Amino acid sequence: MGNTASSQTFYDLFDSFEKNKGVEALQPQLDSILSITTDQTVFSEMSHDFSVKYFRLRDYEAAIKYALIEVKSFEEAQIINEKYTKALYQLGYFYEQTAQLEIAIQCYSKIISVEPNSYRTIQSYGKLGDCYYKLGDYYQAEVYFLKAISDLENYNASGFLASQYLNLAKVYHTLNTDQSQEKELKILNKVLEINRKNQLNDRRLSILYNNLANYYNNEKSYDFNQAKKYYQKLLNHSIKNIDSTSIGIGYGNLGNLYIKQGIDSAKYYLNKSLDYTLSIESKDRVFKNIADLELKNGNRKNALIFIDKAIQVNFINDKIKINEPSLVDFKDAIDPIGVINSLSRKAEILLQQYEDSKKNTYVVEAFKNLQTADSLIDYIQDSNSEESSKMYWRKEAQKYIIMQFIVPLFLTIQH
Repeated sequence: MGNTASSQTFYDLFDSFEKNKGVEALQPQLDSILSITTDQTVFSEMSHDFSVKYFRLRDYEAAIKYALIEVKSFEEAQIINEKYTKALYQLGYFYEQTAQLEIAIQCYSKIISVEPNSYRTIQSYGKLGDCYYKLGDYYQAEVYFLKAISDLENYNASGFLASQYLNLAKVYHTLNTDQSQEKELKILNKVLEINRKNQLNDRRLSILYNNLANYYNNEKSYDFNQAKKYYQKLLNHSIKNIDSTSIGIGYGNLGNLYIKQGIDSAKYYLNKSLDYTLSIESKDRVFKNIADLELKNGNRKNALIFIDKAIQVNFINDKIKINEPSLVDFKDAIDPIGVINSLSRKAEILLQQYEDSKKNTYVVEAFKNLQTADSLIDYIQDSNSEESSKMYWRKEAQKYIIMQFIVPLFLTIQH
């Protein structure tokens, strides 16, 4: 194949093979074409386009395969240029989207080492912040978001700058200390100022409204009227732009707010949120909120059903043994931090059921859930690189260690 080949040509090639052979027989055909392509430029562009097509088909394993082929083609030819770092960035993104965060971190870090003074490096700082946040290494995430923000001063990129501020605000919200809350509000006000000068795009504006509402929906800074105002802004803005994900988040978070106020329509908003496209994290949160509402209404069995749904949504494998939790299975959760929270809540509900029935099986099951939560915390702590993050998780672990001592006492006291 010559140098005149274009991406559209490769897309058409992919589509023709898929149509004639079917998606199952597609890879051997593509591999055959690649094997007879001697021009490195054509080879890399072809493998790049194949990876993109597979990603759009949600065949992530194949997408990663061809993205990796593209990256290796540059490395074997010892070509280090903008196309190479673009290929690395895409590979890192694919790994990140499939929760292979440690490998994604390697890809983004390599970009920084080979192209230290570029816009792609700033993007990689932001992606590293995302990965470390997902790993629960919050202080390391803070470091990289701050790096991205600092370097963006040399660029006219107010939208991307706002995104990094919003990501940093999320870190401070999660840490939830008096000091981090002050930083969170300061950061959100900076984004409001950016929006006044340069209108944010619809997606970023939705995130801003949601983050502001979440700030006021926090125990330390609770203000019902302010939280409701920004959730309503989020909903109105999202409905106007037909943004299904943000609409669902808005309804779900309003439901959470109304639970705190004892407003009857809380259940309506929570259930309505599930009619929209939600991320795994958002579904997890909605299921937990419904569980809280059921518990508040004295329906402990229903509360357990929704807590189990919150756990299940974090696993690709729908045959995961929810009632037999173990580190071996649960460490592969899409959001292990969300699962830790669910395991803790489940243990509390099980202990309440024990108080009602005096059946020892509830205590034993509660203990298993707390043990698995504690093991997950150890797993996350071991993967953290920043000492402050390790300290954060050591403090979290103390809650579960204490609970594990308390739970057996339920049985001891009764005997």
